[in-house]
Amino acid sequence: MHRSGFVRKGIALGSAFAASMLLTVGHLWADGQYALSNQWEKARERLQLLEDYSNPYTFQQLEQASIQKGWTCLDAGAGLGGVTRWLSDKVGPDGQVDALDMETVFLEEIDKPNVHILKKNLVTDPLPEAKYDFIFARDVLMHIPEREEVVHSLAGALKPGGILMVEDIAILPYGVPYQRLTDDAVLNTTMQNLISTLEEYGHLSFHSGYKNIFYFEDAGLVDANAHSFSPFARGQSSEAKMRHLSLLQLTPVFLKHGYNAETVEQVRQHFLNENARFWGFVRVITTGRKPL
Repeated sequence: MHRSGFVRKGIALGSAFAASMLLTVGHLWADGQYALSNQWEKARERLQLLEDYSNPYTFQQLEQASIQKGWTCLDAGAGLGGVTRWLSDKVGPDGQVDALDMETVFLEEIDKPNVHILKKNLVTDPLPEAKYDFIFARDVLMHIPEREEVVHSLAGALKPGGILMVEDIAILPYGVPYQRLTDDAVLNTTMQNLISTLEEYGHLSFHSGYKNIFYFEDAGLVDANAHSFSPFARGQSSEAKMRHLSLLQLTPVFLKHGYNAETVEQVRQHFLNENARFWGFVRVITTGRKPL
């Protein structure tokens, strides 16, 4: 597959910039590891930007779940904890929110008596059976190759009548999102190819969100439903700044797969250009209920 900015293996990247990228963030990525680790020095900033542009839509969807006082909830892959805090307020002092993540450094800052922090891996660590009235996972399954098995595990952790809601990001068809990101068609194509590379090599999936409803049905959930939303975004927006940081953190991945570091950086900087225009990630919401 042709990639703009692609350098074949065996040709040295040969630049101080490429070396600095590997030294700065390369230690955070290796085969089999999460490519967007919360251990990164700019992880808090990236996650805050993610919450800034995601939370309004997410909270709107959560309101439709009619979460009740006293419920026991699980925030699976809780990240910075914005949804955990929201759920904590909803269920009140008689309820409980378990905030689960593999990296809990930010969650440990939550000072709410009804919030319990769980340092667990959704793939390898079992969940309690029939414990939760409501389970939510945002931008989690897209990072997990075993996503179908994880949906079955989450469904098993629901009480009878309990609700599972998953929000994942996806992309519009190739060529659509970044056609006006810059005035340079080659750079626009490069951005699209960077996204394709992440999916091609299994680092994450930008299409699995469209399959979640089938995983829900296969897990025995009823009243399964899904819908999506895609905003139009501009440079300097919260989503643009989040993309700018994410591309920095993912630079070692792109270098590993043969991209030129200067080209990646050139694309990355365009997200801070106020004239940049692009279609944001598609947010796919899937809900289902465990039978009584």
